[in-house]
Amino acid sequence: SVSRENLLQDQGADGQPTVRLMAVVLLSMFQAYAAMQNLQFVLKKTMGVGQHGDRADAFTWAVTMLHVGKLLSRLAHNVLCACLSPLTRVYISMWCVVVGSSVPAIFVFNFGSDWLGWVFISYFCIGVGIGVFEATFLAVIAPLGKNTKSFAILGIPTGFLIIGVPGVSLLGAGMPTQVIYWYVVACTLASMVVVKRYAPRERQRRTDCAAEDCHLREERPSLLTSLKAWRCWLPLLIPHLVGKMFVNFGMENLFPVIGFTYNGSKVALFGPYSSTLVGKDFFQAAQNVFVFCGDSFSRRIPYYVRSQRYSITMLFILIAMCLEVLGFLLMKTAVAWVAWIAISLAFFGNGLVYAAGSKHIDKSVPTEHHLAAYSLWCFMGDISSVVGAKSQDLVRGWICNDMHSAYECLDKALMM
Repeated sequence: SVSRENLLQDQGADGQPTVRLMAVVLLSMFQAYAAMQNLQFVLKKTMGVGQHGDRADAFTWAVTMLHVGKLLSRLAHNVLCACLSPLTRVYISMWCVVVGSSVPAIFVFNFGSDWLGWVFISYFCIGVGIGVFEATFLAVIAPLGKNTKSFAILGIPTGFLIIGVPGVSLLGAGMPTQVIYWYVVACTLASMVVVKRYAPRERQRRTDCAAEDCHLREERPSLLTSLKAWRCWLPLLIPHLVGKMFVNFGMENLFPVIGFTYNGSKVALFGPYSSTLVGKDFFQAAQNVFVFCGDSFSRRIPYYVRSQRYSITMLFILIAMCLEVLGFLLMKTAVAWVAWIAISLAFFGNGLVYAAGSKHIDKSVPTEHHLAAYSLWCFMGDISSVVGAKSQDLVRGWICNDMHSAYECLDKALMM
């Protein structure tokens, strides 16, 4: 018979067991992120917010708090939580997600409040939670080996898939929106148990302080200490920072832009004046399948490529950046089915950059600087995420360009 441990682990190529349950933790946390992205359209309609005016601008700022929270917390946790271990920070981040997911379920969908402050609070809490969690958790599980890491990061697109396809489809079938929020809360709480049981514990480690201070005596040096030793890890990371900024802008801009461009109850599949119509829920669910395929398939490619040449990594980043540009150009056609291709390309580029970056940090950055490297890498991406999210109305206007369609680029009156 197969033992319980064998169901959870297998032997990786690097000789370390692959702890597959680590993917469940990332899946649970990024389900919260996916819920914030997918449900913002329902949230906007439920709260009676249109596409124009002060209230619409305030709502855009409110959902942008998701990225502002990530941005502020990426590096701030290294200062404000310096006395706490990375594992403790993971637990704190998960509680932030629990709080952020509970707020709209309770106050908007249960009590019927239309105060936009709840959106600010919810999205900011989720942003802080993801911001602290992502870099910290990737650093925490690094000792488990590259096989666990390559498997674990597949939890991110899978989380988006679960919320974006069965979740959105069930909403279309009449399921109350708050059920998704409570599902996210339950999964996050369950993931805390997984982390407690299977995440590696921090241990004291003595290393040699040679090679330009690259190896420090502390296993958990401060951010400032790691930055002082920047020569041994930062230069080769710079292209990854540029790539992360590029793909994050495209990903965080195109996803909401598609939702607010094809914002009628029906979507004209072959153009703004096409007579071939599909339901909005079906369109969004299909869109999320394309997101999953693009993001998940590309995350495996850098790990499958055996070459250790730095030029191969640069090629991955260049391809990803070109895919983002192509995605925006395809969106300009204002054809619904083409938008599926555009978002798939954007997320394919994101997956390439994410896997290439995490592989590089684990392989080339000294272990004691992993947390600083991951934090900086994610921080630079979040700068672009904020810009991308805040400029969604500008890009939507570029696509719509005074279009008069019964199914695309609708204002509040037609949406409602």
